[in-house]
Amino acid sequence: MQDLLQPEPDSRPRSQPLLQRRLAGLLMVLGAVGLVIGYTAHAVVVLAPPEHLPSFLDAMRKYSELIFRATFTFHVTALAALVHWFSRKLFKHNSA
Repeated sequence: MQDLLQPEPDSRPRSQPLLQRRLAGLLMVLGAVGLVIGYTAHAVVVLAPPEHLPSFLDAMRKYSELIFRATFTFHVTALAALVHWFSRKLFKHNSA
C-alpha cells in the first residue's frame, strides 16, 4: 500500500543550460538569414541580365537548376520528416 502512495520520481529531462539554448538560437537565426540571402541571390541571378552579373553570380546562374534541385530536395525531406514525426505523435496507439 505504501508503494502506491509514494510519489513517482521526477523523470522529466532537465532543461538545457542557458548558454547552449542561446547558441542554438543564434545558429538557427544565422541559418535562416543565410537561406534568405541565398534565395535572394538566386532570384537576382535568374531575373537579371547575364552581362551585368559579377563572376561569382555568373557561376550561380550557370548552375541555377542544380541549386534549385538541391534546395527543393532539402525542403521536401524536411517536410517529410515533419509529417512523419506528426503522424507518430498523432497515432501513438498504432506504434509498438
